[in-house]
Amino acid sequence: STPSTTDSNLVLAVFADDLNGNTLVAPNSRPYVKRVAMGEDPFASAPHWIVQWHHSTYYTTSAVLRDDYNFQVKLFDDGTIEYHYDTMLSSTSSQYGCGASAITWLENATGTQALTINALSTNNPGISPRSAFRFVPR
Repeated sequence: STPSTTDSNLVLAVFADDLNGNTLVAPNSRPYVKRVAMGEDPFASAPHWIVQWHHSTYYTTSAVLRDDYNFQVKLFDDGTIEYHYDTMLSSTSSQYGCGASAITWLENATGTQALTINALSTNNPGISPRSAFRFVPR
């Protein structure tokens, strides 16, 4: 959860955790990728890419969880980045859906700086359902 010049750099951690597809909630649970053309998205008219995690769950071997995590990142051609969180339902009191064991951040290309939104937030959940973060290049 700290930047490093020796590890992978230019990291977008939208919700970095031990995630798995949630076939109990949705048989087609998986990440999706789509290129959105100019004007196609009524909420963001500029062209962009969307990477969406659809009906994910926290991975565990000890129990079958009925978590339901739905989130996405939008990558705009001008360098703007948006993280969007919809349903982030934890099936237990673990609060995994609020980021209790997740890292959410972005790191620069050289690994010298990072903006942390959430880092293993067990006492103060860092992710809220139906929330978003927007990062604009300077």
